[in-house]
Amino acid sequence: MRGDEMFFEIDPNSQVPLYLQLTQQIKQAVVNGQAEIGQALPSVRILASDLGVNMHTVNKAYNMLVDEGVLRKNQQGYSIYLNKIQLESPMYQLELKEQLKNLMINSFIHGVNLKEFTQWTHVIAQELKETPKER
Repeated sequence: MRGDEMFFEIDPNSQVPLYLQLTQQIKQAVVNGQAEIGQALPSVRILASDLGVNMHTVNKAYNMLVDEGVLRKNQQGYSIYLNKIQLESPMYQLELKEQLKNLMINSFIHGVNLKEFTQWTHVIAQELKETPKER
């Protein structure tokens, strides 16, 4: 990355698809304060070059985030948007609850008990609250 821009790192050996790694890292940058509403993201071409991935990978990640209401595409490129209306939507909240339920089911199937699951959520929540300045 250049200057004070966000830094993303892709693991080509991960079983998680590259575009999903990127979408998750962009979301995490918003949550931990590394990215602010209105902040421009690198162009598809520049980020693909920086990460050493195909432009279609970055384009897929950016378009997915546009669909989710996290990014907005304009004439200058992509920027952080965060569609608050979508986040407050009862349908969106139901979808998030369903995702959490599925995560809990998968955890329980693999031997994680409720106490462990709850502890993990607290640890992760603390990690996400930390901004780069607090680390």
